[in-house]
Parts: sequence; C-alpha cells; structure tokens
Amino acid sequence: MAERRNLSEFPNFEGSLVWETAGTSTVTIQTTEVHDGTHALKVVLGNVVNSGAAGEISQSVTGSKTFTVSTWIKIPTGTTVNPILQEYTAGFAGFLENHFPSSIVGNGAWQRFSYTLTTKPTAGAFGLIFEVAVASTATFYVDSILVEEGSETLTYFDGGTTLSGYTCSWEGAANASVSKAVEVTAAQPLLSMVI
Repeated sequence: MAERRNLSEFPNFEGSLVWETAGTSTVTIQTTEVHDGTHALKVVLGNVVNSGAAGEISQSVTGSKTFTVSTWIKIPTGTTVNPILQEYTAGFAGFLENHFPSSIVGNGAWQRFSYTLTTKPTAGAFGLIFEVAVASTATFYVDSILVEEGSETLTYFDGGTTLSGYTCSWEGAANASVSKAVEVTAAQPLLSMVI
C-alpha cells in the first residue's frame, strides 16, 4: 500500500475540543488516560439514559464508497456503550442515516471499536456518538480516530505518528486536518558497468 489517508480532521484530541455532550454528560480533553499521543477525550456520564458524547469526525468522505471507521475507547468493566455512526451530506448540511454497530462492553482497558460501511451516493461527512442505554455515572475515554477508505481495520496513524515503513504528515493544520502515510521505499543500488 503506497499511501494511506486518515480522513478524520480531528483524530487525536491534541488540538481543540470539537466534541459535545449528549444528554447530561461532561466532555473534556485530558492528559491522564491516553491511547496515543498526550491527550484523549474524557466523557463523564450524567446518570441519564442516552448520556454520552457526539463529534463530527470527517468532512472528507465521498458517496458510494466503502469506509472503515475505528477508534480506541476505554470503558469501565461492566459498562456498555452504544456507538452510532451518522452519515451526512457534505459539510453536515443534511442528515442521511444512522448506523448502529454492536455495543461495546467495557473491560477496564483500551479496546478498538471498528465499523465498515458503504456510504450513500450523496454522503460527504461522518458523525460519531457514544452513548449509554442505562443511566450511569461512569467515565470513559476516546482516542485515536481513524477514517479510511476500504474494508480493513489498519493500524492507527495521524500526521504526527511514527509508523514503521511510512512517513506521516498532515495535509493542512496539525491536529486539525486529514493526514497521510506514504510508504517509504528502499533506495535501489546503482549499477555500474565496466567497459
């Protein structure tokens, strides 16, 4: 694979907080519990049903293509979080569809959530919600969002990542744009000819 692109413009919570509360939860960026880098999203549930967090994770998807969305999430043992992947038209101008991947049951450690879908013809953006169906005051963490074209769940990267065999960079502002990983090719030895 010569080049990969992470289509999430805010993949790692190292920049601005672009997520909001769902229900009565509290959403902040913190530095204590992280999967990658130095920051992650912290969600303190508000003890009501459908409490959680919601974020706009990509404005760079296109219609009628297959994408895999993945993120790392740390949930207390026994707490169940329900992901909802939302499909929108370009610029989040119009809602298209909710996708309901399987619930994630916490085990107290970082777990990888992944979901593959084929977008509607007019798709241009993804939103992601993590919420609970049972009232809870638990705290969970989200980090390392990867939105990639294709059906495989590959190793997470962003423009600041050191990824073996690749050179990673941001296509725009650091921590606020699409990023790419370009495969590093080994230099070929020069052949010399003696006459």
